[in-house]
Amino acid sequence: MRWGGLVLCGGLSSRMGSDKAGLQFGSEPLLLRMLRLMAEGLGTVPLAVAAAAGQVLPELPSEVLLTLDEIPGLGPLEGLRSGIAGLSGCCEAVVVTSCDVPLLVPGILPLLQEVLGDWDVVVVGEPDGRLHPLCSAWRITALPIICQQRDRRELRLQSLLKVLRTRILVSANLQGVDPQLDSLRNINDPQAFAGALRRAGL
Repeated sequence: MRWGGLVLCGGLSSRMGSDKAGLQFGSEPLLLRMLRLMAEGLGTVPLAVAAAAGQVLPELPSEVLLTLDEIPGLGPLEGLRSGIAGLSGCCEAVVVTSCDVPLLVPGILPLLQEVLGDWDVVVVGEPDGRLHPLCSAWRITALPIICQQRDRRELRLQSLLKVLRTRILVSANLQGVDPQLDSLRNINDPQAFAGALRRAGL
């Protein structure tokens, strides 16, 4: 199967107070860190960034595809749509993450690839029922349903998962490579960002 990787970064970052994509995490902007971690986990595959139109981003490597929201204000569903559409010409499936999980362990990405099988999407789920749609792998063939949900303004990714053939990868299955499940720790405010820096030893 031909794989790609997608990083979503078009969120409003309202609780953070500034755009997460450009935040400096050690020696590199957060978005570039996420692209590097994706490449470490996936190897040489096409990578894309899904951003909001007009969003100011760090300079991306020349080989990274930049896709932009067609319609503003639709949240991660629109980023998912634009990114998967952009990669559809060269990939059959895409591993998806967001730009705000700086402690992502690259070793979990092959696990997502391994369990996708014939499903439309595989997402990580926790014992309490919480799902992580942005720690996931999606078949390109899910794109028409993603577009339908957008057109109906059914914007919650949880709603999308209900109409797709969704497989849940229990978070405990990640602990062999990510014992503390750091890959599921997204940063939404300055306190969480500072905590992530400390955990990374920066």
